[in-house]
Amino acid sequence: MALTVLQCEQWIRLTLGGSPAPVLSPLQLVNMTGKHFVSMTSWRYLEGVEATLDTVLSQTWLALPANFKSPIALYGATSNAAIEWTTREALNEMRAQSTPAGTGGYTYAVVETVAATGSTPPTTRLAIFPPSSTTASAVYRMVYRAGWANLTADATYVPIPVWGENLFETLLMAFARGLQREEQGSTDKRLEEIARGRIFRNALHDDRTKQPEHGRIQGAIAQRRRRWRVWPFSGHSTGP
Repeated sequence: MALTVLQCEQWIRLTLGGSPAPVLSPLQLVNMTGKHFVSMTSWRYLEGVEATLDTVLSQTWLALPANFKSPIALYGATSNAAIEWTTREALNEMRAQSTPAGTGGYTYAVVETVAATGSTPPTTRLAIFPPSSTTASAVYRMVYRAGWANLTADATYVPIPVWGENLFETLLMAFARGLQREEQGSTDKRLEEIARGRIFRNALHDDRTKQPEHGRIQGAIAQRRRRWRVWPFSGHSTGP
């Protein structure tokens, strides 16, 4: 049975013996728990998540999924678009040329984080070169390792596999009691106990039975550091 934020509130009330303090809502506790859950180990269920990316005319970057953590591969969703992963330094050098050389049909890409501005937090996006030549939907398909995207509504389903719900609920109660019943034990101590316990080991065992290898993926990011070669050049590689 899929877990919702409203059901999580019931677990919070159960462990606290009543409603949480107004300054810390159930939704906040659920998001804190989710961020901890996905960071406990390299869960296999978070690998190989896919999403399509849209382009905007003349824009030098692509928006990434809200739960994006790190890239695995990038390729054309409806064509054999050629992608070359590069570095931020190399991309800046390409953009700085007064008359950029031809790219040979390749799109160069690197993940970048834009600093916070005003009330907007730091944003992770995919920088590209050359800029998009059109505004279109689902131009690229990205395979990536997912993280946690903050939930914003009480009726939202918690994106945790069924086999991980028991662990999530245990963590949720640990956060609730640790943050609002500090005199009964710190949050860190409770989380350490869970990480050494049977509930976590059972969840880890279930996760490790999932597919461990994707095989060769088109457009995969290289395992070695790439070096940008001065144009013109040939012999591109899309990585293992």
